[in-house]
Amino acid sequence: MKAEYRGSSPLTILVRCTCGCRNYFARKLWANIGFLRCDNCFAWIAYNSLRVIHTRKGSCMAEFKETPERLEVVRELEEAQAHLERAAELLSGQDNKDRAHKVRNVAQGAVSQRSLCAQDWSIEDRDAQAAA
Repeated sequence: MKAEYRGSSPLTILVRCTCGCRNYFARKLWANIGFLRCDNCFAWIAYNSLRVIHTRKGSCMAEFKETPERLEVVRELEEAQAHLERAAELLSGQDNKDRAHKVRNVAQGAVSQRSLCAQDWSIEDRDAQAAA
């Protein structure tokens, strides 16, 4: 599912989420992070594709066929998230809160990428099953 681009100004972009909420995102921040949350439903919206990643209580990963290659990708993304979160904690301890916040945003990007991969694999599996 995709959000709808509704217009922009030099500093902001107006996007309508699939839930119907109008979101004004800072253009530079959204481009750097790659994902921002909808103010209403808290779904992640990807910058380049406007793809919407709905989260639900518990895991936000779609069901997919677990192959060794896919599980390795998921493991690597989870490790990247953990390393970045630890780095953010260290930065917070050094009174560098602004940089720690930016590192946490990048860590959240790893979570979003993991969810996107899971969605793609789920679609691939469903299509392969339908073709068989």
